[in-house]
Amino acid sequence: MIETDSFFQFLEPPVVSSVEDKLDSEVFQQILKIENAYISQLKELPICSNETNDVWMACTSQLNEYSNRVRDFIDRIPNFNSIHFIEKTSLTHLSTHSVILMCLCIHSLRLRTINTNWNYFNISSNSSINQYVQERFPFFFELNRLTYSFQKELQILELDDKEISLMLTLLITSIGNDKLKEIENIEEEFFSILYDYMAVKRGIDNKDYFILTIQIPLLHRINNLISTNISNFKVSLPYEI
Repeated sequence: MIETDSFFQFLEPPVVSSVEDKLDSEVFQQILKIENAYISQLKELPICSNETNDVWMACTSQLNEYSNRVRDFIDRIPNFNSIHFIEKTSLTHLSTHSVILMCLCIHSLRLRTINTNWNYFNISSNSSINQYVQERFPFFFELNRLTYSFQKELQILELDDKEISLMLTLLITSIGNDKLKEIENIEEEFFSILYDYMAVKRGIDNKDYFILTIQIPLLHRINNLISTNISNFKVSLPYEI
């Protein structure tokens, strides 16, 4: 005859281990620090200033804000502490558009739909400069079209803040061809961390990691397009005003 205590013990459901329990504690702490950096610097991007009718001033200020936030994100990640200031500056300069682009896509999805109205400068639709920039520099309002397939993948993947922050880190470390060995090592480390985290969270046979990381080259290509169009924007804007 089965004893009462043993019987009820047998009926108790097995304890489901959390993601934290399944990951190395040091790795999980790294992830938390990167997640906190993302939440504090990049999760909520500011709207382009509506306090001036000076298009050049408003857009330049917004670009500087983007750059500063990406730099602050990098500075809050311990793995980058040993990298020289010049290298950090270069990483920021090269990767800012990729990082901000993904953040804007994520923000669009938080609205529960793929918002076709967002633009790279995050200019509000009721801003005094919105129509001017949209008519003369439509590229910055067409990025939602260029990233549509990426946004659809994000919608399906339903990434949490940890996955988003790790992906942003990879966008930073994977940019450029002439990288220091130290940066390459950080890149390899974070590819591994993202894989381990997604495998633990979503299952070892899940393909979401590959679906996500295969998007990196696309974002870098659009990053280059944004850089080119911003250069054209800077050259032509004074003559347009």
